[in-house]
Amino acid sequence: MNEQRFIEIMEADYKYDDSIECYMFLGIEIMRKYIKSAGFMAAEHDIIYSCGIEELIDAGITDQDVMSLRCLGWFMDEECLAHFS
Repeated sequence: MNEQRFIEIMEADYKYDDSIECYMFLGIEIMRKYIKSAGFMAAEHDIIYSCGIEELIDAGITDQDVMSLRCLGWFMDEECLAHFS
């Protein structure tokens, strides 16, 4: 996984599964597989922010887990992952 591949996956048109109730927390659980300290790092109005993209890439995140994050509604904002709250 490299940054370009991560961006390609996050910008692809995957079906957002809005039937899941805890999609933000499920995304955090995926991130915590790679970065034990992953969590909600900041919030602004109606967006929460989590760990950095480079941190996840360096920790070895897989294509499948990036796709899962995308399907759970996570998106890139600057250099980190974010989700509407």
